[in-house]
Amino acid sequence: MKLLVVLLRRHVSLWQLVCFALGGLLGAVILLLSLQSFRDVNRAFTTEDAIFSENYVVISKPVSLLTTVQSLIGGKSPSFEEREIQELEALPDVSCVAPFRSAHFTVEAIVRSGKRSLRTEMFLESVPDDFVDLADVNIEWKADLNDRFVPVLVPRNYLDLYNFGYASTRGLPQLSEGAVSQFSFQLFIGGSFYHARIVGFSTRLNTILVPDAFLAEANRIYGNHEKEEPSRLVIRTKGDAAGNALLQHIAHHQYIVADGGDAMVRMQSMVYGVVWAVAAVGLLVVLLAFFLLVVSMLLLVEKNRDIFRNLASMGYTLRQMSAPYRLLVLGVDVTVWLLAAIVSVFVYPLVGDLILMAAPSLEPTGALPLFLIATLCCFVFVAIHFFVIGRAIKKVYKEERR
Repeated sequence: MKLLVVLLRRHVSLWQLVCFALGGLLGAVILLLSLQSFRDVNRAFTTEDAIFSENYVVISKPVSLLTTVQSLIGGKSPSFEEREIQELEALPDVSCVAPFRSAHFTVEAIVRSGKRSLRTEMFLESVPDDFVDLADVNIEWKADLNDRFVPVLVPRNYLDLYNFGYASTRGLPQLSEGAVSQFSFQLFIGGSFYHARIVGFSTRLNTILVPDAFLAEANRIYGNHEKEEPSRLVIRTKGDAAGNALLQHIAHHQYIVADGGDAMVRMQSMVYGVVWAVAAVGLLVVLLAFFLLVVSMLLLVEKNRDIFRNLASMGYTLRQMSAPYRLLVLGVDVTVWLLAAIVSVFVYPLVGDLILMAAPSLEPTGALPLFLIATLCCFVFVAIHFFVIGRAIKKVYKEERR
C-alpha cells in the first residue's frame, strides 16, 4: 500500500488538485444555493397568504383594443374553445376544468318597498355545484323553473364595497352578511317573476351565481339558442396549489388570472426560470471540475500502465491498486461538498431575506436541508469516480492476467 501511495504522489500535482477542488467548490456552492432557493421560492408561492393557496384558479382571456373592435363590428368576444379546455384538463396538476355558464336572456332585479320599487338589469352566471363555495352546508343550492324561488350567491367583495366604500361615505348603515341574507327581491326572467334571496357570499368566484341546472334550463327555454362558448374557466388543481405545468401553460397563453393573479403567474415563471438557470450554471461548473478530475485520474492510470502490470505480476489485487486513487478522489469530493455546505449556510441568509420579504409568514430554513443535499451530491460523485477509476484499473489488470 505504501508503495502505491509513493507512486501516486510522484505523478499527482498538488496545484492541479487544488484547481479542481476550487472549481468544484464554486459550482457546488452555486448549485446548493440554487436548489435551496427553489425550495424556499416554491414554499413562498404556496403559503397560506399566497395567491394560489386554494386549489381553485379562475382564468379568462385578455381583452385588448382589437377584441373590443371585433365585438363592436359583430365579432365574438374572447372565449375558450373545446380544444383549449381539453389542453388544460390534460395538464398533470389539473384535476378538472369547469366553464362559467352565462345567462343568454335579459334579467331584471326588482326590490319592492311598500308601493315603491327599484328595478335594474343584472347578469347571472353559474358553475357546476362542486365548485360553489357555500359557507353554510345546510343551504339547499338548487332551483327549478317551476319552483319560483332562486338562491343567489354574490361575491363577498360586493358587500365590502358597499360597507367600506359607499355606506361609509354616505352616512348609511353598514350591513352584515346575516342582515343581507334576510332581504328578498324578485328576478324577472323570460316574462316570469321569481323570488330570490342572497344565501351566501363567495370568496372564490367573483360573479353573481345561481344553480347551474336552473340556468341551463332557463337558457334552453328563454335564451337565444346560440352555442355557449365560455369566457371564463374555473380550474381545480390536484394539490394545494397550482403546479408548475399549469402556471407555465397560463403564462404561455397569456391568460388572465382572477384577482390579479396573472402578474403572480408571470413573476413566478420568471423566478423559477432564473433559479433553474443559475442551478444549471452551477451544475455545469461542478460537472466540468469533476470531469477534469476523472480525466486526470484516467491519464494517470494510463501513464502508469507498465507499473500496474508489474504490480499485478507481483500479486497485488485489483482492490489494492485502485485504493489510493479512490481515497484521493474521496478526499477531494468530501472536502469540496463539506466546504460548499458550510459556505452556503453562511451565504444563504442573504438570499433568504429577499424571499422572506415576499412571504413574511414563511419560516426561515435551517442548515439541515443544505447538508442533506450536499451529502446526496457527494455520494453520487464519489460513486461515479469510484466506478470510472475501478473500471480503468480493471482493464489494465485483465490485460496482465491474459
